[in-house]
Amino acid sequence: IVWATSLQGIGQGMMFVPLTTLGFATIPQLLRPDASALNNLVRNLGGSVGVAFMQALTAINTQTVHASLAAHVTADNPIRNAAIPDYLSPDTVQGAVALNAEITRQATMVAYVDDFRLMAIIGLISLPLLLFLLLTFLVPIAGSDDEAGDAPDFELRWFTPTSEVVLCGHATLASGHYILSSDPQRDRVRFQTRRSGILEVSRKEGGGYAMALPAWRAEPKPLPELVSALGLSGDLPTFWHPHRYGLVVAESADQVRALDPDFRRMAKQGDVLTIVTAPGDETDVISRAFAPGAGIDEDPVTGSAHAVLVPYWAPRLGRDHFTAYQASKRGGHVDCRLDGNHVILGGDCVTVIEGVFSL
Repeated sequence: IVWATSLQGIGQGMMFVPLTTLGFATIPQLLRPDASALNNLVRNLGGSVGVAFMQALTAINTQTVHASLAAHVTADNPIRNAAIPDYLSPDTVQGAVALNAEITRQATMVAYVDDFRLMAIIGLISLPLLLFLLLTFLVPIAGSDDEAGDAPDFELRWFTPTSEVVLCGHATLASGHYILSSDPQRDRVRFQTRRSGILEVSRKEGGGYAMALPAWRAEPKPLPELVSALGLSGDLPTFWHPHRYGLVVAESADQVRALDPDFRRMAKQGDVLTIVTAPGDETDVISRAFAPGAGIDEDPVTGSAHAVLVPYWAPRLGRDHFTAYQASKRGGHVDCRLDGNHVILGGDCVTVIEGVFSL
C-alpha cells in the first residue's frame, strides 16, 4: 500500500500541474490572483470531497469483497479444509478471529486495487486535456503528392486555449518531424498556413531538420510602455511588426539574462510577443521572449520570434548565417540563416508520446 500510494501521488502531481497550467493559460493576467485564490479554494474542497468519497468507496468495497471471500469458507468446501492452516480454523474461537482478520486484510487489498483502477480510469479520461496546451491541425491537400513541386502538401493551423496563432515554430517543426519520420523516402514537406504563407521542413545532411519560416522585418517604432514594463531604460532601439511582435534591443547579454519584467503591465498591452535581444557572449545573438497577454509569461524557445530576430541581426552582423541562444529558464540553441524572404532555422526533434483521438 505504501508503494502504491507513493506512485499514486507522483502520478497525480504529474497530471494536475499541466492541468493547472492549462487552466491559468486561459485567464487574463490581471485576473490571475483572484483565479489563484478560487483555484486553491476549489482544490481544497474537491480534495476533501474526493478523499471522503474514496474512503467510503474503499470501505464499501472492503465489505463487499469480505462477504464474497467469507462465503467460500464453509465446512463442505474441500479447498477450505486443504488450504486453511489449523491456527485459522473457524472451528475454534481463536481461529475464527484470526481467519476473519486475514479475510479482512485480503479484502482491503482487493478494494484498494479496485479503487486505484477507478482512479487510473479517471486519469485517462483527464489525459486528453493535457494535450490542448497547443493544438495543431494538419489537413492533407488533395493532388499535392509531387514532392519535387512547390505546391504545399498540408494545410497547417495552430491553436492555444484562447486563440488561433499566427505562427508557431515548434509545432511546425514537430509536424514536419512526424511526416518525415513516417515516410523515410520523403526529404521535405511544405505547409500552407492562413497568415504565414508556405512553410517548409526538410532533412539536413548529417541529421536534424531545417525549417523555413517567413522573414518578418520589423520597423523602428517607440515602445515606451513595453520597455518600462521590462525594467529597461527608455533610450533603447525598439521595433514593431504588424503581427504584434515587439523587438527591444538591449546592450549586453547580461542585461537580457537579468530581466525581471512586470508581467501585469505587459499584459495590459494585449496579445503581444515581446522579444528582447542583444549580442551574445557564447553565441552570436541572445534573446528572451515574453507573451503575458496571451497567457505565457515567458516562452522557453520561440521559433516565430526568430522570424523577426534573423532579419534584424543578419545585416547588423554582416552575415546571413549565425548562432542564437534563447536564455529562458529551460534555454535553447538555434542555428539561424537568412535566405531572401525566408528564415532558415536548424534543429532536432525527438518523439516523446504518440496517441490517437477518435472523433
